[in-house]
Amino acid sequence: MPDETTEADAGTVDPGAPAGELGDARPQEAPAEEAPAQEPAPIPAADAAQVESAQPEAVEPLEPEAVEADSPVPAEPAGPVDQLDSVLISLERLHLRLDELSRLSERQMGHIDQLHAENQQLRAGELRQAMSPMLRSLVRHHDNVAKMEESVVENDAESHALRDVRAGLLNVLSIAGVESFDVGPDEPFDASRHQGVGRTDTDDVALDGTVARMRRCGFVSDDGRIVRAAEVEVYRAR
Repeated sequence: MPDETTEADAGTVDPGAPAGELGDARPQEAPAEEAPAQEPAPIPAADAAQVESAQPEAVEPLEPEAVEADSPVPAEPAGPVDQLDSVLISLERLHLRLDELSRLSERQMGHIDQLHAENQQLRAGELRQAMSPMLRSLVRHHDNVAKMEESVVENDAESHALRDVRAGLLNVLSIAGVESFDVGPDEPFDASRHQGVGRTDTDDVALDGTVARMRRCGFVSDDGRIVRAAEVEVYRAR
């Protein structure tokens, strides 16, 4: 009975059947029913607030002017004129520095010369002080020889010998920087260079206070210091 064909018979394929028939003989599957689209479930209010807070805040774009003001402006390369000005300024500073160093050097040289002069004066003063006793002794010997020369006969052999001794003493004093000086008659009496050892009366008022006669010559050093004042007699008006 054809109506009571079982599912096994219906699924049986005849090997001798053509290919087109094989396809028709396959059982056709019933199309699946599409599931109805489900609407998304509503989000609770608390969860919605958390979602909104989790979203990143909107970043405002930087204005071009603010960026340009904050960013460093590259310096323009110096031109030949700027470089020349810089060199001229450096040379001017160097010139001023050299002038200052020159003034300091001149000042130091002045101090050195002053110290050298003071040192020379000090040494000369110390030398004169050390030689003063010897010079006074030579002056006394000269006076003694001159006195002995006056007591002997002129042009005598002893007189010539004494004259030579006195000349030798004067030569030694000259080497030490001391020279003798004489005082002529009628010269005004000078207390800084003369020593009055006698008085001569005169009727001539014009001669009052002048030198009448020199007894011993004086001695002066090359720096103007009086080693021994000349001994003189002075006129005094009656």
